[in-house]
Amino acid sequence: MLKTPINNDVTTTITATLTATPLDNAEANGVEETEIEGQTPDLYTYSINNVYNHNTIGQALNGEQLTFNETKIRYGHPAATAHIISNGVISESYIAFEKNGKAYYIRGGAGDESEQSSKPVYDANKAELKKAYGQDWDDYCSEVELRWGVGYFNCNDDNLNITFFMDGSVDLSGAGWTCNITGINSYCT
Repeated sequence: MLKTPINNDVTTTITATLTATPLDNAEANGVEETEIEGQTPDLYTYSINNVYNHNTIGQALNGEQLTFNETKIRYGHPAATAHIISNGVISESYIAFEKNGKAYYIRGGAGDESEQSSKPVYDANKAELKKAYGQDWDDYCSEVELRWGVGYFNCNDDNLNITFFMDGSVDLSGAGWTCNITGINSYCT
C-alpha cells in the first residue's frame, strides 16, 4: 500500500483493558498438580526394617510412609523394600534399588501358591535389570539354570549384587548391607 510519507513525529494513545481470573496451578495448566517432593508416590510405600522385623504379605505396614530418598538417608544404602498396599495391607513386595540416579524395582514371587514364581514375573525382573544395566548388561548379568535345584538370574558389579530365583526369592546386597524377599517376608538389614 502506498502512503504519503509523514516527516513529522506523530504521537497517539491506545487504551486497552485486560480482565484476569486467578486459577489454581492445576486448572491453569489443564493437568493435575505434580507430586510434591518428599511425598510418597501412590504406587509404592517404602519401609526400612531388619531381620527381626519382616514385612509380610497380608500384613499392615505399621504406619510407615517413607519416600525412597528417606530410606536411603536413614539406612545409608541405595536400596529399600517397596510395597504395594491394597485395603491397608501389603499385597506385593519389591526391592527398590538405585542405579545411575534412577530407581528400579525387582518383585518377589511371594504369595504365589506354587513353588515357582510365574514366568511373567521372572521375565519382567530380567527386563528390569537389563534396563538398569543398559546396553552392556551382559557384561554384568547372566542366567544360570540351576543353583540348589533352582534357576536364577544375577547381575554383579562393584556396587551391587542382585539375584532373583525362579522360586520367587530375591537377594540384593552391597557393601555391608543386604535386602531379601523370601516367601511372604521381605526385609533390608
